[in-house]
Amino acid sequence: RCPSYSAPRRGALKASDPIRPVFCGDGGSGVCFDWRMWDAAEAVQRYLAHLAGPRRASPHTVSAYRGDLGDFLTFLGRLGRHPAEVDHRVLRRYLSNLDTRGLARASIRRRAAAVRGFYRFCQREGMVPGNPAELLALPKAHPRLPHVLKAVEVGRVIESAERRTESQDAPPPPP
Repeated sequence: RCPSYSAPRRGALKASDPIRPVFCGDGGSGVCFDWRMWDAAEAVQRYLAHLAGPRRASPHTVSAYRGDLGDFLTFLGRLGRHPAEVDHRVLRRYLSNLDTRGLARASIRRRAAAVRGFYRFCQREGMVPGNPAELLALPKAHPRLPHVLKAVEVGRVIESAERRTESQDAPPPPP
């Protein structure tokens, strides 16, 4: 953050205003990312509007991501962090917290996907200089086992096949 830059008053930016990095001419990179210039809840709303609009996501997806990102912001609030101050370790800690709370792996994967998409959007909009979620590894999904017939069900299938071949309506066996 550049010490020569003072952020605009909270609320001075409208939701429709583009959020861009501030060029301050500090003699270094020339670009200052001041996290105080954007509100996290506003950024989430913009991301959700992007999902619902240009991305044409399902209303169910948008609703789920709203809850997931709300939970993520609550987690950051408990840590006293703003989303622009998050690094890879904080994100790993968040996923670990979800696992500790007993969420299913599929739910953790969806929440991680919501956070990854949010940071990709924030980086594209110039709200964060880099994407801390870029290398975030998702927990492996549980492999689903095939449904196996019970012995009684197998017997019924065999009996049905035998009755069919004995009946006169049965088609001739293939050559």
